[in-house]
Amino acid sequence: MSEAQDIIARGDPAQILRMALGARFKAERGEFCECEEPELVGLDLMCGKCLCENREQIAKRERAINEPHNFVPRGESGIMARFCKVCARFDDDWRHDPARKEQG
Repeated sequence: MSEAQDIIARGDPAQILRMALGARFKAERGEFCECEEPELVGLDLMCGKCLCENREQIAKRERAINEPHNFVPRGESGIMARFCKVCARFDDDWRHDPARKEQG
């Protein structure tokens, strides 16, 4: 288990926040993941090995957020079902119709 997974598994909000903010502050100073084989899950920005943000993941995430994609509900019901898990925009946003071109 990586250090990141261990921190998340312990579930201490203060440690999780410290880890996430640490990665963010490093990125602001220009320090990014340089691992030959970064430990990345899905579109996570932070490498689980070095606890730094990964530039390639940032680019992938930005593309996923800004390009047309299928709507993935953030929740099963209520207001959260109207938000997209990929981009955090509402279900009727133009990005959720991959056949359409950018309108805004």
